[in-house]
Amino acid sequence: LAAGVLGSRDPARATRENFLSVRMLRDEAMSVAACRYLKALPGNAGMLFLVGYKHVRFEYGVVHRLRRLCRGSKIVRSLLLNPSPEDTMADAEGEVLNAVLPYAGAPQRQLPELADYMW
Repeated sequence: LAAGVLGSRDPARATRENFLSVRMLRDEAMSVAACRYLKALPGNAGMLFLVGYKHVRFEYGVVHRLRRLCRGSKIVRSLLLNPSPEDTMADAEGEVLNAVLPYAGAPQRQLPELADYMW
């Protein structure tokens, strides 16, 4: 498990420090493959791309990268299925979801949204 999450089977290289780099590389690779496939499809044909919620939420990961790579050629939408408050980085004790990622000093209209759709 550590090899997949931390990016190496070598214990010296599979470190928490490598986690972000590994996640970014993995998201970019998935997005490049999906965009190539989408661009090869005729007309307005599309695809359903199933990934884990941490690759979708708050416009980061695969969603952001796919929008950047397919800009102008394909429409990208995100759907988050059955998110819990914890999945949205909300107060674990509460029952309210964070629909945007709050951070200090940012105007409300510029905050990353949890997903385009939630179900």
